[in-house]
Amino acid sequence: MSTAKAKNKLITSDDQPAAQTPLAPSTHFMMAMLRYADQKEAKQIVSEQAALEYDRDHGGEIEKLRLETEEVDARFNVSKARLAALEEKINATKQYIKAVLPAEEGKPFFQKIRGVDKLALPLIVMFLLGTLIMGTSNVFVNLMAAGDPIFIEKPYLALFIALLVPAGSTALKFISGFFETFKAKKRFALTIYILSALSMLGWSVAFALNFNGVSGAIDFDALGEGDGGKGALLVWLQLVAEILVAGALFLAAEEIILKYAPETYVENIEFLNAVNAHKTFEAQHTSLRDRRNDAHARLAELEAGRKAYVNERVAEYIRLRGRVTDQQSL
Repeated sequence: MSTAKAKNKLITSDDQPAAQTPLAPSTHFMMAMLRYADQKEAKQIVSEQAALEYDRDHGGEIEKLRLETEEVDARFNVSKARLAALEEKINATKQYIKAVLPAEEGKPFFQKIRGVDKLALPLIVMFLLGTLIMGTSNVFVNLMAAGDPIFIEKPYLALFIALLVPAGSTALKFISGFFETFKAKKRFALTIYILSALSMLGWSVAFALNFNGVSGAIDFDALGEGDGGKGALLVWLQLVAEILVAGALFLAAEEIILKYAPETYVENIEFLNAVNAHKTFEAQHTSLRDRRNDAHARLAELEAGRKAYVNERVAEYIRLRGRVTDQQSL
């Protein structure tokens, strides 16, 4: 019976040690909760009260940081996308471009050529011009020999069509200029050389089979039987060979010329402008990123502190409640 009375006994101020100073409001609140009958509900109230006490001291800063982080995050995402776009522009811009510099003083170009190149370059140019002329003549003669009235009345039309041969060979030469690396250019030149050799091999076979370069349409069913289609095949192979060989001679002449007059590259102004723009904006982005990181770090610190304070107050309640229970059981 005495035990039951002890358990139901409420703690009064007389049971506590004499305080030298008045109790703080939070201490009065805790003492009141110790007298609360439902411990579970009391613990919940203590937790809520601790959160309110913390928000009273730091809630304004927390809310300010939350609003700030929302704004900074939005600006940071825009800045990050802008920085990525500037990086893409740098990657898409050539750092060095070909440039024509003022002529350097010294020996004329042809006096710089040494060794076998002195003989090779004039021969290449001579055969190149001859191949272009032969290709043009080949197409022109075949068109005129076909007897088409339009070409007989207007032979300049046949000449214009014939000029496609030198135009094609010249195009092969300038295609190599679109390759960025020396290795890619060498591969392209090697491909042209191989195709030229194969076309010449095919032309030599067709030439041996048929000496007539003027013929009708190719009769594939009659190939191998009599003269069916061999003349037309010869014409076609000759045109292909003339285009490819002229292109190969163009590349060979270019290779010799570049040995004594190498291409000059200078730094691209557009690339430098892109780098400077990226560098300037990156400094702004870094400042914004540091501000964002500081705001998130402080907000995380305050939110963690809030949870820690609530846990400490609940733990204090549990400790004091245990002491009360021990006193009641005596």
